[in-house]
Amino acid sequence: MRKLNSYEVALIRHLVTGAEPPGPEGSIDWDLIATSAGYHRLAPLMYAGLKQSPVDAPSPTLARLEKAVHVELARTVVRLNHLDALEATAKRTGRTLCLLKGAAFAGWLYPNPASRPMADIDALVHPNELPGWVSEIDRLGFQHHESSDHAACFRHRHTGVFIELHRSLTSCNGHLRVRTHELLERSLAAGGLRTLRPEDHLMHLCLHASIQHGFRQAAVNAHDANLLVAQPGFDREQFLERACAPQLVAWVYGGLRLSHLVFPSTGLGSLAADLRDSVPNVLIRKLSRLDAADGLLPDPKTNLTPPFRRLFWAGDISTKSALLIEVLRPRGEGSTPTASSWARRATQLIWNHGFKNSSLARMKQAQTFFRSTPASLGEVRDV
Repeated sequence: MRKLNSYEVALIRHLVTGAEPPGPEGSIDWDLIATSAGYHRLAPLMYAGLKQSPVDAPSPTLARLEKAVHVELARTVVRLNHLDALEATAKRTGRTLCLLKGAAFAGWLYPNPASRPMADIDALVHPNELPGWVSEIDRLGFQHHESSDHAACFRHRHTGVFIELHRSLTSCNGHLRVRTHELLERSLAAGGLRTLRPEDHLMHLCLHASIQHGFRQAAVNAHDANLLVAQPGFDREQFLERACAPQLVAWVYGGLRLSHLVFPSTGLGSLAADLRDSVPNVLIRKLSRLDAADGLLPDPKTNLTPPFRRLFWAGDISTKSALLIEVLRPRGEGSTPTASSWARRATQLIWNHGFKNSSLARMKQAQTFFRSTPASLGEVRDV
């Protein structure tokens, strides 16, 4: 499947953000547009945009996007019901549950919750409260699905909805040192739940795109980033002060550039410009080779390189070495890791990232064969 051309990119920007529509002379593959919209979770926004746009979409494309909107409406009703149960639990127990990404943005940054599709409900909890929350969500009907070094994922027995409880924002937090308790201390009330401050949400989006997924993301996250920067409560100076930490600056810059690439804005562009002088030249050169179409690829198998390889775009040799040690370090051993556990984790990572298009089924086979390090399916996929 080919990349989008400049007219197709301009059309997506027009429908999502209200930018100028592409010229009439452009060649547009509407089927490709709809496929990209589905993969990047932009279908509800693009369908709403078409209702107000002078651009006429073919009937099959409108029907396809409308179907996606109806499906998302149904999913949203189910998710909201689960969020109500989580809020009631938080109030009853006095425990903190801080919403992340789509769960936080859907009812805040978007005109209605169904406008912001999400794969799961993400929430940050204090590590000391995680066992208590695991017990509570088990009573709500969620069963353990998988775990990684930064989160545990649970699936509801009946609805199939996933909830991911984060102990930290991303993997490799021993290297990044973004303190969960500090994020929670400055978080904001969201009814009986909590939500991060806008600048902390943006930090999470940047790290999620860069270090968690190897400099790639769903385009809806780029739109999230623009909406966050435009919030009246966004503290630009606080964001830059935290982002300038040596272990963070390359990853934050990379996340900002990826979002600005897809949906350009003065806010994201100026933040990236302020960090640029502290970023390794190799990362600046690599990112300069990407264009907006790379950020809107309609098929995950057409991504440029395996995510793991892109982690080595950032930093000098000491930074890369420190990160490599953190990535390879066995998780959850409960005692000093053994040589065999280091070897099993390294073999898992090589298995999953040594080839561009490792399937999820083969990743699961590797996880079972090499036994738990534990490097979960999700963690070895995303690093």
